Amino acid sequence: MDELGVIARRLNVERLVILMERKGNPGVIVSFRPEERGLVEVTRLPIVGVTLRRELRSRVQVNGCRGVYGVSERTFKVVDDVAKAFALQVLSEPVGNYLEVREEEGVYLIVPRNEKGFSGPIIRVKP
Repeated sequence: MDELGVIARRLNVERLVILMERKGNPGVIVSFRPEERGLVEVTRLPIVGVTLRRELRSRVQVNGCRGVYGVSERTFKVVDDVAKAFALQVLSEPVGNYLEVREEEGVYLIVPRNEKGFSGPIIRVKP
């Protein structure tokens, strides 16, 4: 981790995001901010499921998301965590390429979207 911190600072990256696995599947997204004293954890998002783009059969391309949009007030904490994790803006309305956060049955879905539709991967998290 120390070596990753040195490399991240040298490359002047804003966030270092590590996807940790649990039993061979995505388990947790951990985001770090590189600082002189080392890597400082920003946020941690436990993953409860992932749907890949190929499983969705989506032809929509969503690249370079600049913000996060929550479809309801109940999503605020997850929207804030995702924005912090990836150093993104919190959007007051959906615009351009963005990550949408919505709740379904007590689980929060993070969905890449734009005006043409949605793409994958869809990441399900439980804060």
